Order: sequence, then structure tokens, then C-alpha cells
Amino acid sequence: MAYSETNYKKYDGPGKIAVVNHLIEMGYNAVIRKEDKKADLEIQDNHGGPIEYHEVEIKAKWIDAFKYKDVHIPKRKGKLRDRCAKEGRSVFFWVLNEPRTKAWFIWSDSLRDDRMIEKPVRNNDKPEQFFSIPIEECELIELKGGK
Repeated sequence: MAYSETNYKKYDGPGKIAVVNHLIEMGYNAVIRKEDKKADLEIQDNHGGPIEYHEVEIKAKWIDAFKYKDVHIPKRKGKLRDRCAKEGRSVFFWVLNEPRTKAWFIWSDSLRDDRMIEKPVRNNDKPEQFFSIPIEECELIELKGGK
């Protein structure tokens, strides 16, 4: 889906909170970053390990069963992947269902340029490009701590 300010306001905060709650339940230190066009979250284990970045999206059409064979991440997220790689930091991507009970967890290595697809999207007259990641390379997570 094309970037939509309305959807951003509706889903951004709740999505970040759901992932932070899940990670805290799992024993991590998790912080929502200020809006700076970088990653949404900073995560660190309780043993002082390296800080990782996490990016969160909600797929509003995904309610219960995931009906697709791959997960699409907008091409613009490739800039975040590249920036984090230059800084020597890990970045991970979360794609949550609309009720925020399940998520696909995706390693940045799966965002490969040879997996780029173009498809029509709502809120935009032109098709957009996405990384198409097979679900076999994603980890399905049942979110703890929920909404």
C-alpha cells in the first residue's frame, strides 16, 4: 500500500507498542525511537548486547490467516537496510496483522534487490516497488503482551 498519512496515524503507534510489549515480555529492553526517518525501535538484550534496530508495519488486510506466499516490504525500506549496514547495525522488520496478535519477523538480509516486484497500490496512481520475501524465510510470531 502506498504511504498514507491517515493509515500512518491509525497504525504506527499501536504497531510499535505491540512489538515493544512483545519484546519486553521476551526479556529485551525495547525503546520506541523519536520520529527521525530511521528505525522505529531500539532493542537490546538484558546482557548489554549490541543495540539492534527494528522497523514495524501493519498489514491492515491481514486479520487472521495469512493468505499470501510472500510478504511485501516497500522498496523505500531498503534505504534503512543500507544505512544500518553502513553503521554495522542489525535491522529487523516486523509485519503485523491488523489486530496485532501475529507478526512476520524478517531479517534484513531477506530484502534483496533481485526480489523487487512492482504492483498497483491504493492511494497512488502509479504502481510501487516492493521487496517480495517468501514466507519460508520469515518467522511467524504470536505476539505476547498484545495490543
